[in-house]
Amino acid sequence: MSRALFLILSLMLVPVPPASAQTALNCAALADPQVYVNGKGHLKFITADDATGWLLRSPDLRSDFLLDEEAQTLMATLTRTLHDRYGTQLLAVLPPPRGLFAPHAGGTRTLAENYGRFLDEIRAAGIIAPDLLAAATSSPEARDGFYFKRDTHWTPLGARIAAQAVAKALQDAGLHDPATDLPRFQLSGDDSFKMTGTLAKRVQEICGYDVPAESVTFPSVVPVEVPADQLADALFGAATAQDEKRIVVVGTSFGMKNRRDLFHWGDWLRLALQNDVTNRSVTGGGFVTAFESYALTALPEERPDFLIWEFLLHYLGDWSAADLRQLIGAVAGPCPATGIRQELELTSGTWTKLPATFPTSDVIELTLPGMPTGRVEIGVAAPDGTARTLRLDRDDRFPADARSGVWRAYLGGFATEGSNLSLSVRVKDATTPLMAEVTACGL
Repeated sequence: MSRALFLILSLMLVPVPPASAQTALNCAALADPQVYVNGKGHLKFITADDATGWLLRSPDLRSDFLLDEEAQTLMATLTRTLHDRYGTQLLAVLPPPRGLFAPHAGGTRTLAENYGRFLDEIRAAGIIAPDLLAAATSSPEARDGFYFKRDTHWTPLGARIAAQAVAKALQDAGLHDPATDLPRFQLSGDDSFKMTGTLAKRVQEICGYDVPAESVTFPSVVPVEVPADQLADALFGAATAQDEKRIVVVGTSFGMKNRRDLFHWGDWLRLALQNDVTNRSVTGGGFVTAFESYALTALPEERPDFLIWEFLLHYLGDWSAADLRQLIGAVAGPCPATGIRQELELTSGTWTKLPATFPTSDVIELTLPGMPTGRVEIGVAAPDGTARTLRLDRDDRFPADARSGVWRAYLGGFATEGSNLSLSVRVKDATTPLMAEVTACGL
C-alpha cells in the first residue's frame, strides 16, 4: 500500500466526538474565588458557554509563556547536551491552548501569535517542533474534535492529529520515513469511552447541574502479524523493511492519565511512525517530572534516537529557567569522583552557605539522603554581587522507581567564565537535619 493511500484511509477512519446539545453550565458562583480554594486553584476561573457546551479555565487563555533570553539559551543547552551525551534528537509536542478552540473565548489573537513565536524560539534551540495549531485547525472536523469541551485534555482524535504531525516533522527533517509497504501497526475495530471531565465535575459541584459526559469512539491500533516469509525479508534487509528507531515519549496526563494511556497517544505515535514507542509520561507531571525522572534512570542506557517531550504552555513562566537548569542537570549525569566535593549539615528552612566557591558553567550535584522529593533551593552569588535563587521541585507524582536523594542543577551563565560562585543551600519539609554531600563538575 502506498504511503499516500495509507494516510488517506487512516484519516477517513478517524471519528470525531459528536456535537454537544445545549445544556446548562453557567452559574454566578463560577466567578467566586472561594470555590477554588483547597487544591482547586488550577481550575479557576471557569467560564461556560451553554450554547456550545464549552468550559474554559483561566490557564487556557494564558499568553505570557514566551521564553526570556536566559531560558532560550538554556533550552539550546538542554538540546545540545542531550544530543552530545546520547545522540538523542529532542522533539517538543505542544498542544495549543484550549482558548483557541472555544467559541466563547474571544480576543485570542495574541494567544495564537505567541504560540507561533514559541515554536520559533524552541526551533532556534535545535528542537523539532510540529505546528499543532495548524494541524488542529486544518479542517472543521479537526478543530471541533481536537479537545474535549468540558475537560482539559485532548481527545483521542487530538492525540492522533498530533502524532501525524510528529511523523510529518520527522519526515520533513529527513530523520524518519515511516515505510508502509510493510506496515508494523494497523487499525483494528473500534474502542470508545465516556469522559466526564475535570471541568464538568467542578461545575457539577459548584452549580449543582447534571453535566452530561462526552462520548468518543475511535479505531484501535494493533501490531501487524507479519507472515513468516515477509518477516525473514525484513530481518535480512529487504527494501521494504524499516529501520527500527528507539523512540521514547515523556509528558503529562495527555499521554498517561491515572496510569493509563487513556487518549492512546502512544498507539497513535506507533501508527503514524510505524515504529514502537515507549511511553514514560506521568500524570500531573507538568514541565519537568517525566523528563527528569527518565533522564535520571533509563536515558543513559536506552539512548533513544528521538525523545518526544509533550507539555502544556501554561506550565511556563518566570520560573522556566530554573526548571530548565534542573533538566540540564539531570541529563548531564553524575559528577565524576574527581569533582569538587563538600559535606555539610542542612536544617529544614535554614540557608547554609558552602565554605568553598565553585567554578561557573558547572553542574552542582546534591546528595540528600532521605529526601527524594520536596523542594531544594540553591542561592547563587556571583563576584559582581548579583544573586539568584534556583528552585528545584519534585512532588509526590515523581515516579517511585526514579526517586533518590540525588538532585542536580546547571549553573552555567551566572558569571564570567573562569570566575567562582558562592553557593548556599536550603531544603524544605525535611523532618530531621540532613548530612548532605555537594559536588561540582563540568558539563
